[in-house]
Amino acid sequence: MGGDNGNASSSSMFLNASVPIVKQAGPSLKHSVTAQIRQNGTHLDHAQLPTQGTDWNLESEWALPVYSDVSFWKFQGNWACHVAPTILGGLAWHGLFKGGYLHAFSAAQRPTVSDRFYVGGPLNFRGFLPAGIGPRATKGGGGASSSSHHTTDALGGDFFYTATLMASLPLGSGSTEDASTPPPTGQEEPTLSDILSSIPLRAFAFGTVGTCVGNLAHVAQQNGGDVVSTATAVWQSSRASVGVGIATNVLGNNRLEFTYAVPLRYGPLDHRRNVQIGMSLHLDQ
Repeated sequence: MGGDNGNASSSSMFLNASVPIVKQAGPSLKHSVTAQIRQNGTHLDHAQLPTQGTDWNLESEWALPVYSDVSFWKFQGNWACHVAPTILGGLAWHGLFKGGYLHAFSAAQRPTVSDRFYVGGPLNFRGFLPAGIGPRATKGGGGASSSSHHTTDALGGDFFYTATLMASLPLGSGSTEDASTPPPTGQEEPTLSDILSSIPLRAFAFGTVGTCVGNLAHVAQQNGGDVVSTATAVWQSSRASVGVGIATNVLGNNRLEFTYAVPLRYGPLDHRRNVQIGMSLHLDQ
């Protein structure tokens, strides 16, 4: 599906905002065309607690230079694969990859911070807060990281990727059906013990690597345009985390998870968080 968007936005300016944010404060105009292709979980055995199948989506946005303050092309997508060998008693393996690239067409119409990519947070890059990794302003704004050191405003990037490998096991005898669904007419109301035993739970362990690069073209220029050297530089900027968690299906087709993650590789200004709660909403029926 696709569409044409005419958006007039205004970046909020706070007293402690960093200089790059203050420079973008005020109204800005963008006309863009977007296109999306999504599987919406149609090839998965369950939308939020899958153990079999694949899923992917692609999204592209063209910000038109006519009557607009920005002009760029933006592409992002993700792919997931889930495998549960029958000989392993419920153990499932999961591979997930996300990536995106933004290319500005004109130095005079560069994308704003609202158009750029941000990485971190539950269900995204566990072990880091939302927008917890990537470029930050050198002075002003921001807040406190998990280590109580003052950090600055996140500025987003024009390239990102995350790759996650995960293994999960079912806990208890719960199915993937939401336990809050009323029983059919004529059947007895379930007891609290029945509800608790039927709650779908999966324990999982994961490892994630990823990064968010502020200006990929600048990185390529620093490496003389060499593809291998540029890819190596991007890889060397990658963060990494490992952890464990528990996930369940609640209120229809929504995933709720509790995780404990340990960042293994991070930058001095990254916003880290070990314990997180995340929820993803599935609105398509």
